[in-house]
Amino acid sequence: MPPRPPATRATTNAASSERGLIVNVREAAVRAQEAGRTAARLGRPPTDCPHTGRSDAEVLLRAAWVRGYVAAEQQLAP
Repeated sequence: MPPRPPATRATTNAASSERGLIVNVREAAVRAQEAGRTAARLGRPPTDCPHTGRSDAEVLLRAAWVRGYVAAEQQLAP
């Protein structure tokens, strides 16, 4: 196996930037899930989801919102 080339500042920054993006998406997903739970507790319809699903990030956020909504609805059900 050939030796691995040393990391350059560009590759290090790219990896750091990618990790930051992943953390931001996770944080946004947690916030979206909490918003979905809150909407269900307030009795709002599931069509009130603010995420359109027009981009890859929006699709993930919409799924997180719906998961939160469904989880809260199941807890509220008798």
